Amino acid sequence: MIAFVLAGLLLLAPAPPQSRETGKQAPGEPADPVAEAAAWRKRFVSPKVVADAASQREVERIVADLRMLQVAVPERRAEVFFALLDLATLLPRRPASRAAWETPDPREIAVELAFAALERGLEIYRDADLGGWIARELLARPDLHSVERRRAALDLLAGKRPQSALLGILSCSLDPAPEIREAAMRALVGWDDESVHAWMVARLAEARGTPSWTAMNLARQHFSGVQLPEGSPGSKALFEFLREDLFAEDWRTATRALQLLPPVEHGLAMPALIEALSLWQSRSDVGRGSRRIEGEIHAALKKRSRANVGPFPDLWALWWKAHAAEMGTGGVTPDEAQVTRAAFFGLRPITDRVTFILDRSGSMNGSFGGQGTRFGEAIRQMMGFLQSLGPRTRFRLVLFDDALHVWKDSLQPATRDNLESVEIWAGYQKPDGGTMLRQAVERVLRLKPDGKIDLKRLEEDTVIVLCDGATTDGTLWVEPLMERIGLQACVVFHCVQLGGEGNGTLEALARCTGGEYRQVDG
Repeated sequence: MIAFVLAGLLLLAPAPPQSRETGKQAPGEPADPVAEAAAWRKRFVSPKVVADAASQREVERIVADLRMLQVAVPERRAEVFFALLDLATLLPRRPASRAAWETPDPREIAVELAFAALERGLEIYRDADLGGWIARELLARPDLHSVERRRAALDLLAGKRPQSALLGILSCSLDPAPEIREAAMRALVGWDDESVHAWMVARLAEARGTPSWTAMNLARQHFSGVQLPEGSPGSKALFEFLREDLFAEDWRTATRALQLLPPVEHGLAMPALIEALSLWQSRSDVGRGSRRIEGEIHAALKKRSRANVGPFPDLWALWWKAHAAEMGTGGVTPDEAQVTRAAFFGLRPITDRVTFILDRSGSMNGSFGGQGTRFGEAIRQMMGFLQSLGPRTRFRLVLFDDALHVWKDSLQPATRDNLESVEIWAGYQKPDGGTMLRQAVERVLRLKPDGKIDLKRLEEDTVIVLCDGATTDGTLWVEPLMERIGLQACVVFHCVQLGGEGNGTLEALARCTGGEYRQVDG
């Protein structure tokens, strides 16, 4: 009964709270939580105003009172909803990560509490179609509601997927305000609906000509979490978009296509992968290829087929002809013994454009297996890796402690002379100081002062990182950085934790970029 009452009340919702006189009450009258919420938000809407611990306790009480009011006084539920939503607009729902030792801003607490209360309301009043009301009366009314309020409403709906709100969210994807378009796309991620699949493909097409990679990141998240039925319009549309990129001259374009290809049905993807493998191998024969792309295509073929006939397009074509009809019913288990690629502490990345970021801190002077130092072993393993790859591989070396020590600022061919040069240079380096890894990663990724990547100078497709302890900068910077630039750079980080205990930084670098993490005793 309460749910039906709420539905009627929401359709007749009062004017937004900011249109009422707030923060005032008659002497002796009990404090009104809606007015208090508006007054608290008004005081702290500016980031220049310091909000202290007392302010945090105050907003915690206000939100608790709003939740009680929502239950106790049904006729004010819509009003409470707007008050909570306005508190949620103080900051984006995904604020920048803070260091573990930093005290959270009370504004962050207010946003978290407000969203928690709003989400609880969605659960309690699901039968009242609160999601549909939000779409009709809030998302579709930019004349009545601010961009911040509508963005917060979209953030609230993200992952909830009420069908009655779908049309309203899709409409917001065309909104003039970029923050509304992005929030709408986040709300659509993972929504298993043909209209959403088609819309995501359209956003991918738009992303080809824009310097912003938000759409590409979110589309990848979307397609990694849905199943596209065989023969469906979504599967065909995604494949037609990706096919062109799979054969593109630019290796970054091709690797992004490979990352988005998994949900496409085997009947479309397998022949294209076989053709792409042949094309990229022919490019390598004339010096325009990418060993990493060849390896990724081969890995995709093995993963789909559960067979391994080697990196040979002709053999794959024969295999596909024989097994196309029975794909998905089993296959040959890949033989790991066939892997003979060069190794660095057990890592075996496929690459011909690699940069090593190695720890030069004081602890790297520690013994490794009773035969030399950790630093010496890291250099030895690097040299063996590069020698195995051959002179067509290009590489460079960056060492880090409290500062950076760089051998060459661009990739160099792994010729005998260059290998001798880097080995001599590394031999003069004496481990000392701290473990400031972040500056090395940002240097290798060619981040400019404005935080953007200089893609013209970013040559490598693979970075191998070795560290023997916890990093000075902690781990909270990794995910925001890689979410912002990772898909644009397309650089994979493979990481080795050598002895000791880390703090999660290397694991995060590998996880966020699709690389491998390995811990080695020593």
